[in-house]
Amino acid sequence: MKLKLSKELFWDTNVRDIDERKHADFIIGRVLQYGDLNDYKILKGMYSLPRIKKIASKVRYIDKKSKIFWQLILNFSWPSTRKSLLHAPTAFSQR
Repeated sequence: MKLKLSKELFWDTNVRDIDERKHADFIIGRVLQYGDLNDYKILKGMYSLPRIKKIASKVRYIDKKSKIFWQLILNFSWPSTRKSLLHAPTAFSQR
């Protein structure tokens, strides 16, 4: 399927293998993490705002900067129980 989104969002995937219905979680997650406003406008034409927000609440890995940006754009608050990679303990964390 021909996606109108930025090719850079799917650098590691064969775009022809992506199905808008089957891979909605993947597509929305990529736009939220790596997309720009143009990608978001295209995304809104592909999916409803409630669906985007629902999937956004399940996105596992998103950096703090992107999270804040999408909170403003989507008028959305991330569930407080979600943990992002920024808050996950690492081997270098102080104990």
